[in-house]
Amino acid sequence: MIQMQITLGVYTGERAVLDKWSKTGSKITIAGSVRGGIDAVTPIVTVNRQILPFYNYAYIDTYDSYYYITDLQNNTRDITDIVLSRDPLQTFAAGIKASPAIAARASDNHVNADYPDGKYKVLQSHDTSVINIGNLGLANTVILGFIK
Repeated sequence: MIQMQITLGVYTGERAVLDKWSKTGSKITIAGSVRGGIDAVTPIVTVNRQILPFYNYAYIDTYDSYYYITDLQNNTRDITDIVLSRDPLQTFAAGIKASPAIAARASDNHVNADYPDGKYKVLQSHDTSVINIGNLGLANTVILGFIK
């Protein structure tokens, strides 16, 4: 068994955002242990106490990872298994924020028109006109006008 500290909290915001931990309330830190092999993605942590069902988010310092609590299994009166699933956005938030990137789209359907990804085709049309600007010495010059 691997001994560790697990901090439990209550998070009520959107799942697909960074910085969830700073908005997580009612935090408590307790000792726990992981049985069997090491699984940092979906661990099951055993604690020697009953856990109230409103806790839905956790941090394990041993793995330096954040987790959604997917299930609480009360084995006996004083032992609970906390079933967890890693939250990759919060776990890797520092690296995500430090990465140079181009935001092509946002969840609110905002489109970066300067990013040519082929999803949105640019409408290109043109108007051809022949004009006489003879007094400039450019008689019968074709001027192409592009419409955005």
